[in-house]
Amino acid sequence: MEITQFENDTSQEVDRSKWGLTIPNIEAAYLSLSKYAKSTPPLDERKTDAINLAFDWMTKHFQPFMCDSRVKTVDEVLPKLDLRTSPGFPWTRKYVRSGFAGAET
Repeated sequence: MEITQFENDTSQEVDRSKWGLTIPNIEAAYLSLSKYAKSTPPLDERKTDAINLAFDWMTKHFQPFMCDSRVKTVDEVLPKLDLRTSPGFPWTRKYVRSGFAGAET
């Protein structure tokens, strides 16, 4: 969630006066990266088959339908919204009841 969206949704203002670039810490960076320096365990035949099957489904079955997908604009989506259903998290924190379009808590 963006800061401005948070401010608009909660009517709270975020103090940005002390925001700035972080100071790099080389020791902490190497310590954090070291957790990924592990060998990959060999996969058994069952897991390998599952990964290959997932790849097969993704490339052969989903790709033809998803290849032209895109992010739609608000103007395209808004008229098709069903305002009688739950908006989903995190918006359910503000709009608690489904069935009441725009009804806030």
